[in-house]
Amino acid sequence: MGHRKVQFDREQFNRLFPFFVLIDTHLTIVDAGSSISKMKPGLVNTPFQDHFKLMRPTIENLDFEQLRERIQELLVIHLAKGSDWVPLRGQLEYMANGQLLFLGSPWFNSPDEVSQLNLSFHDFALHDPLVDLLHVLKNQEINTVELRELLNRVNRQKNELKRLSFVASSDEYGVLFTEVNGNISWVNQGYTRLTGFDMSEIQGKTAVSVLRGPRTEKEVLREMVNAFYEGKNFQVELTCYRKDGTHFLGRCKGQAVYNKAGKLIEYFAIIEDITEAKAREEQFRILSLIAEENQNGVIIADPEGKVTWMNKGFELMSGYKLEEMKGKKPGEVLQGPATNPETVRYLSHQIASEESFLC
Repeated sequence: MGHRKVQFDREQFNRLFPFFVLIDTHLTIVDAGSSISKMKPGLVNTPFQDHFKLMRPTIENLDFEQLRERIQELLVIHLAKGSDWVPLRGQLEYMANGQLLFLGSPWFNSPDEVSQLNLSFHDFALHDPLVDLLHVLKNQEINTVELRELLNRVNRQKNELKRLSFVASSDEYGVLFTEVNGNISWVNQGYTRLTGFDMSEIQGKTAVSVLRGPRTEKEVLREMVNAFYEGKNFQVELTCYRKDGTHFLGRCKGQAVYNKAGKLIEYFAIIEDITEAKAREEQFRILSLIAEENQNGVIIADPEGKVTWMNKGFELMSGYKLEEMKGKKPGEVLQGPATNPETVRYLSHQIASEESFLC
């Protein structure tokens, strides 16, 4: 079978096919292109099979003649690079001096693989379509990353919106949004339940005009209004009025909402009825004052029976300080050899039954 013969010009082939490999009849590499030599130095004057593995077509007992019969076929060979293999695609040409010339190019899946092999796009021939393909892949990779970041941002915003919707739809607290001029733009069902006002009755009115009444603390109201118009967050406690004229003690938390440009666009506020909580606090404060000055010993314990507070009367009576008793059960400290066992059993039973006792 006759074969066309090509005259070898190293400079020309380095320019057109910088990944060429020239092998002689003994399958020894006699020359290699500048770019493939950059990938793996020391190819020249070494056996072809020490560095390359023929993947396509499959040939057992590879020799020169079998390769020469494949000059009309696409060849895929792998170049050993450490523990990895780099695929090259190309074809063989039979040279005038009786040698075989492999003309091909490596195949990469991403631009990162190029730099990992100590190569740049300048190491490829100008006509090599792989360069354009890698640019396309790089653009797709960039677009994919940007899309992923966008999706992550959207998901974060959806989660934030979900949390906000949960708070806004809750009936436990009154939630309202106002425009920058203070006019109400939206309220939730909790606000309606708390104040008695429907959205249709108060939309466009200021939150202050709706909730203010005769007993509303003027200084606190002024503090809240000043914070609002200065675009600051605030938290105040003041007397608020309902639609029916009754009032309650409310805790108001306001937060300014800004856009990306740093411009104030609206206000978000939560109103909580703390009337009962404040009444309990005041009752506890008064009881604490009474207990503190009581000459009798007074102990307050948690549900497990461990001391959380005691008055001065108990300190004088027992000699123990609060720091010594806190977190302990009274019986652990106060019982001794002379303690009446029947009394201990009686106290234990009453406490376990959550009943009062007298002894």
